[in-house]
Amino acid sequence: TKANTTITERMSETLDKLTRILNSIKAKTAAMKAAGQDTAALEAAIAASVTAISEAQTALSAQGSKEYSTNIADESTLRSTIGQMVSSFRLDIQSVHKKVVDAKQAVQKTISELAKLRGESTATGSANI
Repeated sequence: TKANTTITERMSETLDKLTRILNSIKAKTAAMKAAGQDTAALEAAIAASVTAISEAQTALSAQGSKEYSTNIADESTLRSTIGQMVSSFRLDIQSVHKKVVDAKQAVQKTISELAKLRGESTATGSANI
């Protein structure tokens, strides 16, 4: 359906952005490690972010391939049939959205760990990523 495609494309763009941010952090981590800094906590946060993004991408891929359609036998069952289909769609999208949010939070935690290593004030949860 068009709604499914639109929503999954938007979530995919978000995951792409998170991946770009994470790749930038990985490069900075390598430089910090080469300079002799202890990056163990940051590397653990990066690994958690990679896992979260991967899980979200898997769920998003599965969601993107779903089709929501129904066969309506008669008008008496129209309301309940469409209602069940819409409810199923909403639950599926909510599940995928939760995984995308989890990935964003994991990347935010990684940014916070990077800020700690750099001696900067930590990023807030409201930061726009």
